[in-house]
Amino acid sequence: MKKLLSILFVLILTLSLAGCAKEKEPTPAEALEPFLKSYISEELPNTMGKAGSDEEAEVALYDQLQKMYEGITYTITNEESDSDHAILDVTFNTYDFTASYTGMYDRVIDAVLDAEDYDSFDVNTAIYQYWKEELEKVEEAGPQVTFDYSFSLDKEENVWKVDEDPINKTLLNDKLLAELISYLAGQ
Repeated sequence: MKKLLSILFVLILTLSLAGCAKEKEPTPAEALEPFLKSYISEELPNTMGKAGSDEEAEVALYDQLQKMYEGITYTITNEESDSDHAILDVTFNTYDFTASYTGMYDRVIDAVLDAEDYDSFDVNTAIYQYWKEELEKVEEAGPQVTFDYSFSLDKEENVWKVDEDPINKTLLNDKLLAELISYLAGQ
C-alpha cells in the first residue's frame, strides 16, 4: 500500500510540475524570421501597367523580377534588446536591379538611334525584351549588392512585434531593389 501511495504521489508531483512548465518565449530574432520570409516572398506590385503592345514580354519581365526578388537572402547579424524593445541588424544580399535597368536603357537608346524607321519601332516591346535579358545577366552573376538594415521590435503582451512603419517599408523596398526606385525617381 505504501508503495502504491508513493508511486501515486510521484505521479501527481510529476504531472503538477509538467503543468507548471513555462513555454519558452520566442526571441526577437525568432519573431523577425517569419516577417522577413513573408516580406521577401510577397508578390511585387505590378506597376508596369499595360502600356506596351507586347503583353507577353511584359509578363515575362514581371515574372523574372518576381523570381529574383524571392531569391534575395539575408542574415541577422546583431541583436540588442532589453525587456520590451529590440533592434536587430540584418544584412541583405540582393541583385543589382539598377544595373539591369541602366543596361536596358542604354540598349533601347542604341536601338532607337539605329532604327531605320523610327515610327514603326516599338519602344515598349524593346524595353521589356531588353530589360528581361539584362535581368537574366544580373541573375546569372548572383546577388552582388549587400546592405544592412535595422529592424525595431517591441514586446506587446509578451509577444515580439516588428515595427512596420510605412516609411521604413518604402526605404527597405528601395534597398532590396538595389536602389532602383531612387534611381528611377531621379530620372
